[in-house]
Amino acid sequence: MVLRVLLLWLIACHSSISFASDVALYYPQSLATNSLSIQLKSAFSKDANIIIDKINVNPGTVVVGAGRDFFEAAHDIADIYCLAVLPYAGSQQPNKREYYLYFHVSPSDIDAFLSQQFDSLKVGFIYFDENDPFYQYAATKTNVEFIGRKVSNDVFAGVRRLREIDKIDIFLITNDTRLYSSKVLRFLLEDMYRQNLPVIALNKQLLKAGASIALVPKIDEFARQTLSIAQRIRDKLDTPFSQFSNSLEVVVNQQLLKRFDIQLKEVSKHEK
Repeated sequence: MVLRVLLLWLIACHSSISFASDVALYYPQSLATNSLSIQLKSAFSKDANIIIDKINVNPGTVVVGAGRDFFEAAHDIADIYCLAVLPYAGSQQPNKREYYLYFHVSPSDIDAFLSQQFDSLKVGFIYFDENDPFYQYAATKTNVEFIGRKVSNDVFAGVRRLREIDKIDIFLITNDTRLYSSKVLRFLLEDMYRQNLPVIALNKQLLKAGASIALVPKIDEFARQTLSIAQRIRDKLDTPFSQFSNSLEVVVNQQLLKRFDIQLKEVSKHEK
């Protein structure tokens, strides 16, 4: 009898510990067709709980989610850790028990790639505020020079100054939605084409709209990275509060590369 009670107590303790240090993925129906969310679900399916509706988890759970819906769903839920997958490193900074993973390549990785491709290069970009990662990185001195212009309203005026005053060689479009609406992107890419200025994007969907090169995370590796970070948080291991993707895929528009006479070495994927 005593042995049975002891066994039940051990099982209860193990169950309690497991639930208190759990990992869960918030996967609402609104993201069911999103390619990143699908990859996250695949990576998490064996090692985490999948939450489709309301977030209702035990204290200490690490909940991973993407998009604005995640912040709304996790708002005011006490005693959980949130790992938010965000499209861009903007002004929003992590709070206590919040971790951010950005679905874009870091400025240093982009610099390293471009440095291997070009002897010297002036990369122009616009930024919304001083928290922008490319603004913060611009002081780094390599053969690639990042030149930024702060923009609040007139995106086109900022780009025009980069082109006419700073004499940039290529323009970088970030994922900052505070600057780039669908309409702005469409007109901006058309203008870049007319001005004979090539564009690098952090979103490969823009290749079909006029970008020459897209530098993006490898989506399957990014999903595995997300799971690994969530597990580190769960295990109370030292984890930075914000991180970039640690993978890089180069996707190109061959027709535009030819138009701008750009020759790249060892490109991993081509967009026709």
